[in-house]
Amino acid sequence: MKLRLNDEIKIYTFEIYNGQDTKRVMQQLQKHIQSLQEGLPSIAFDEKKGSKVLLLFDSSACMRAVMTRVCSESVFLNFKNLFLFCDTQTSNTQFDSWCSCDGKLVKL
Repeated sequence: MKLRLNDEIKIYTFEIYNGQDTKRVMQQLQKHIQSLQEGLPSIAFDEKKGSKVLLLFDSSACMRAVMTRVCSESVFLNFKNLFLFCDTQTSNTQFDSWCSCDGKLVKL
C-alpha cells in the first residue's frame, strides 16, 4: 500500500496472520525479503523509495515468537528493521503504533 503521511510518501506491504503457525509466518517473511531485495513494492507503486512490511497478528504470543526469531536469525540481519509488528488488540485502538522486532515502538 502507498500512504501519504505528513506529506511524505511511504510504501508498505501488509500481512495479517491468524493462529499460531510461526513456521508459516517465517516462510512468508523470507518471501518478503526476496521481494524487498528486488524492490518489487517500490516498482509496483512507481516510487524510488524503500518499503517496509507491516505484520498484523491475531495472536500476541505468535507475534512475540516471530519478533524473537526475526531479531535473532541471521537471514534477517540486514532486513529486521524493515518488519513492523502489531497485534489486533493494539491496532483496534492505535493503528499507527507498530514495533520493531526488539519491541521498540515505531510510528508509521
